[in-house]
Formats: sequence, C-alpha cells, structure tokens
Amino acid sequence: MKRYKNIIVIVQIILMTISSNMSVKSSEIDDEKIELNARSAILVEKSTGKMLYGKNEKKQMYPASLTKILTAIVALEYIELEELIKVGYEINEIELDSSLAGHKVSESILGINLIRGLIIPSGNETANIVAQVVGERVEGGKIEFNKALKIFMSIINDKGKELGLRDSNFVTPHGYHDDNHYTTAEDMAIIASVAMDDDIIMQIAKETIFDGNGAGKLNSEDLVTVDYKWYTHNELITNNKYGYEYATGLKTGYTKKAGHSLLATAKKDDIELIAVILDSSENGRWEDAKTLFEYGFNNYKMHTLQTKGKNIDMVKVTNTQLGNNDDLEIKLSNDKNIYIKKDEIDGIYYKITYNTEYLAIDEVNEISTIKLKAPIEEGHEIGKIKYYTQGTQGGLIYEDLLISDETFEARSLEGDIEYYFNNMKKIVFSWIVAPISVLAVLAYSIRVRNIRKRRRNRRKYKLKTKY
Repeated sequence: MKRYKNIIVIVQIILMTISSNMSVKSSEIDDEKIELNARSAILVEKSTGKMLYGKNEKKQMYPASLTKILTAIVALEYIELEELIKVGYEINEIELDSSLAGHKVSESILGINLIRGLIIPSGNETANIVAQVVGERVEGGKIEFNKALKIFMSIINDKGKELGLRDSNFVTPHGYHDDNHYTTAEDMAIIASVAMDDDIIMQIAKETIFDGNGAGKLNSEDLVTVDYKWYTHNELITNNKYGYEYATGLKTGYTKKAGHSLLATAKKDDIELIAVILDSSENGRWEDAKTLFEYGFNNYKMHTLQTKGKNIDMVKVTNTQLGNNDDLEIKLSNDKNIYIKKDEIDGIYYKITYNTEYLAIDEVNEISTIKLKAPIEEGHEIGKIKYYTQGTQGGLIYEDLLISDETFEARSLEGDIEYYFNNMKKIVFSWIVAPISVLAVLAYSIRVRNIRKRRRNRRKYKLKTKY
C-alpha cells in the first residue's frame, strides 16, 4: 500500500486560445534585446506585481530624490490636505546645492502644497518641513529639527518594512546623498505601487506646472504666504520630444553619485506599468522608461487564469457512510488574472495534486483511476492546482489551494447500523402499510359504489311514486 501512497493526480489541459485578431504586434521585442542606459532597472505590472523585466533590480543603489515619494506617502498619514502648516527654520537645514521649492521662514502653506513641493519642484527644504511637522506631532510638542528628523526617519524605515522593502535604508527625507541612504529598483517599484493607490499623489504627479499661492483660498493679509510657479522635472508627462502619451507620473531624482534616476508610471487600456530607472544619463532615463513601457504593453496581455467556483474535476470518495453521496466536485476557490507574454498563453496548462492523506487505491485499477477517501471536512485543503507555461519563461506561474466545499463522514459501525435500521423501517413500513393502504382503497371504493347505488334506488322510487 505504501508504494501507492504518493500517487499524484495530474490533469493537464490547454486553456482557452486567443482569437486571431489579438495577434502579436510586429513592434514586439524580446527582453534579451532590450538595451538601457541605466545601471539598474525594473518593469512591473501593478495589479499582479509581476516583474516583466529586470536589470540588477536587487542591486543596492542611491535613490536621490525618488525618496520623496515615500516621504509623501508618510506625510499624508499625518498632515491634512487643507490645513495650514507654518514653516520654520528647518528649511535652512539643507546642503547649498540642494534642489529647492522656494519656501520662506514663517510662511503658511497648505498641506496639499507641501506634497506638491515634494513632487513637482522636488524641494529638499519641503521634505524637511514634513519631517519637522510629523516629528512634532509624534512627540506631542515643539522640538528641535534633529530630534524631529530622527523620529521621522524611524517612521520612514518602519513604513518601508511594513510595505515589504527588503534592501533599503533611508537616512534623509529628501534623498540628498549619504552612503547609508540606499534602495533597490525592486524596492522602489513597491513604493511606486503604493503611491499609485493614492489619488492625491497621482493627481500631483501628472501636473506639469503649479502656479498659485501656497496658502490657496486661505490666503489673507494676516498670513505670510508665497506665490509659487513650479514646473515638473518629469519630461515623460510633457509634450516635448521626450514625452510619452501613456505616462501618468511619477518622480525624478539626481545626485552626482546616484546619477539620473526616474520612477515612472504609465497606463494603457487599463494596464498600469511601473518602470524604475536608476543611474542612467540625463536624457537616457526617458528613453529607458519608454523602451520598457513599449516592451511591457506590446509583448504582454492580461489573461484570466482561473475563475472562482469553476468546476475543474470530479472524483469519487471512498469509505463514505452508506447511502451518502460519494461524488466530490473540485471547484476553484479564487479568481486569478496574470499578465503574461502573448505568445505563451496557448502553452499554459495545469496540474492537480491531491494530498496523500486523502488518496485512496482503486480496487480495479490502481493507476488509471484515482479516488479520495473519507473523512473529508468542508473547508479543508485537499490538494493544489499549479499552472505552468511552456514558453521562453516556462515554469510554474501560479498555484492555488483546492478546498473541499463538502463534508464526507467516514464509514463507521454506528453509521452502518443506522443505515440498515432505516432501511428495515422502510421495508417493514412497506409490508404493513402497503396492504392496509390497499384495503383502505378497496373499502373506500366499495363505500362510494354503495352510496351511488342507494342514490339511484331513491331516484327510481320517487319516479314510481309520482306516476
């Protein structure tokens, strides 16, 4: 029996084919032919998290001002969009060659315009304002900048761990160079994905210009305010020669040691892609991003891999209680879409494996027919389904648990006795009740016939009496 215990059921099917009008475009390219200026890069489809391309994506790099996207994410957890923030001397705690938004000490500025200051002009002093405000709110009162910065960076790094960043460490809120301030393209893609879920960040990331007062409609003679005219550094969202029609954001970065970097997002036909470009050239980063986006949009397609509730197998269950159902429908527990190369869709197949503790041996043919055995409880895992592709990226692409949606109790002496007892009651009932039922029907028929006969006789008597 042991040699059959590890029998695995393999069910292979080719999933639905794609119609001819969805053929691969002539502009498609192979990922091995992609040439980038960047030392490190990654391309990710947002909804699935699938990496479509990677180049040194796990290598630790300097993110420069890309850091400010994570700063914005944290800022929005502590600062209201329509509240006025008073700027302090923290704006002076920056290096002389820092990128600036142009804030002034004692200025009042809206929370939403602090987020703009981080993203559009990439103000290092804006990041310091955020750090000061958040640090004081955590501490519960006014504190010096260095203490606020320490608190804020602790929050930033904790947020990174919460998001699942694996190889990042942040020392400043703005990304000005520090040897201990580093990340990876893979981690930056996670940050970008989170930012894309925030409507405010993405709204601002699409703005090519902001022209207005920092205090907005709350501006008054009693407040110190500044009129700003900020222009985006992100050439992808502009109409110039580096613009990209599907670009939606997000942030640029540069220091001498970090090189020119870009956190780019794009959307086409409801597909959202993230491209992270680290240490490229000044204009090469735009070309790098467009090359990756075109590769992702043209070579891949969203494909429905499985649908929740779909029946994909039917197995017999042995050792069930007498008289109970012994057919178990195997249904899929979840919906799953994948973003996959178009030319690999036709090669998708799946395998079903049932857990060995539920496998039973077929008495007729131990190989060709697989059965499961009771007891099986509803909601318990009985196996797995694994999807594979035979394409150039062949291998496992997804796996899911198979959960029983029925309970099958094991056969027992008590169950057998109950089954036979119930059957005997049915038999006895048929022996006793059936004859009585026949006699009752006959008696009823005789009674009805007699009643009808008496009625006929009475009618005849009345007729005779009348005449």
